[in-house]
Amino acid sequence: MLDPRSLPGYEFQEAIYEGADSLIYRARRASDQCLVIIKTGNARHLLPEFRARLRREYSIGSSLPSDIAPYLDLVETAQGPALVMKDTGGVPLSQWLPDSLKKLLEGTLRIALGLDIIHETGIVPRDIKPQNIILDPR
Repeated sequence: MLDPRSLPGYEFQEAIYEGADSLIYRARRASDQCLVIIKTGNARHLLPEFRARLRREYSIGSSLPSDIAPYLDLVETAQGPALVMKDTGGVPLSQWLPDSLKKLLEGTLRIALGLDIIHETGIVPRDIKPQNIILDPR
């Protein structure tokens, strides 16, 4: 497993999610102090299939508008690849609690428009769930 504290050029901040396949954490990029989200493999990270999946995710995600998928880099290490995304300060839809009907409708519209853009590119997301949809609070 790629230890989040050992990724060159990034300073570990906090773990966000740890699943059977992946570890997601918040970090700061040393070169410009930009806050980022990093996704790496967990238990099966050395399997070629998982490495290929992360590379494919980066290839697809980086082709989308940055406000839909803010991918910055794919860092290759001996322990496996790490996806680097801009940390927008967003929260997962599963934790989002709008304080007004207007904000609820605006957030719902942003999700629908984002999915429309993704579908227009020919991509069919396979894992849409509230934990995987991040809404920028701004």
